[in-house]
Amino acid sequence: MASPYSRRQFLTRSAQLSSALMIAGSAKAYENSSEESDSFGKILARRKLGKTSLNPTIYTVGGWHVGRQSELNAQGIIDNAIKQGIRFFDTANMYQNGGSERHYGKFLTPKYGKHVEIMSKSTAKNGDQLIKHIEQSFESLKVDQIDLFMIHSIASESDVDSRLKNGVLEVLQDYKKQGKIKHIGFSGHRDFKAHQHLLNKKLPDIEACLMPINLADPSYKSFINNTINIMTEQKIGILAMKSLCNGGFFGNGKSGRKYKDVPSVIPDKVSIAQAHHFALSLPISTLVSGVDSPEQINANLKNIWEFKALSKKEQAELIELCRSAAETGKMENFKA
Repeated sequence: MASPYSRRQFLTRSAQLSSALMIAGSAKAYENSSEESDSFGKILARRKLGKTSLNPTIYTVGGWHVGRQSELNAQGIIDNAIKQGIRFFDTANMYQNGGSERHYGKFLTPKYGKHVEIMSKSTAKNGDQLIKHIEQSFESLKVDQIDLFMIHSIASESDVDSRLKNGVLEVLQDYKKQGKIKHIGFSGHRDFKAHQHLLNKKLPDIEACLMPINLADPSYKSFINNTINIMTEQKIGILAMKSLCNGGFFGNGKSGRKYKDVPSVIPDKVSIAQAHHFALSLPISTLVSGVDSPEQINANLKNIWEFKALSKKEQAELIELCRSAAETGKMENFKA
């Protein structure tokens, strides 16, 4: 796909975006110094999640990767995450048919439950199905309250309308009234128009969104360009995912599968640290990232501890470095 912008226009657009979002922010908003601790050690810096009561640590363990591990490795990832100060964990009912939630229910909540916040999600298309999913989540996670529950993976405007018509939001609102769910959000990675459509309804109980935030996104069917302004205006908390394009930055896909004709931009163009720092320089609350070993947490957190907000010029330059590969869409195969 040809780029709709010339190089100069693209850089100008990136700078305008940065300015509009006040990406540089204040030092206090983005520095990673934290003096908070609990009985398990020092806690990673936190950022408030929009208008919710939640303050997730700026790094969140992605649940899909946890779910595909052996019990021994899943326990190692969870224990090391806690040791390294992470206190926010992502999962979903659909991950490994509940396997991710069951790992958390065995190794996370019994020992660390009072010290962590958990986000789960459901792809349910109607209220009855959602009730089953939520109850399964409670059973698997071994909790009686979930901090953030998301309408998962909205795919289109019609998908949004269908789920709402079929009672999905009403079910979540009822669980929230009962105190079983603290906050409601949504996620999606296919089409920013679905996000716009839901946001334009201005539903007061929708308080958070999990979506792709990465250096390739501004060049192709961009969530960043088309939804962040709306979310910040509505005080919707933003959780970032796919900061490395689901492996696309390496020319790979999920589980390391090689994509045909997808170039690697890491390390050829940018570093993993730069990719993470770009995401963290945007008005997100936390970076959700999956790991396949306890040691990988340490490598990712090294980037977090060394993070300083990128200037508008630095952001635009990094976007431009990825542009030629990104604008084809091949790096973000998860988009529609």
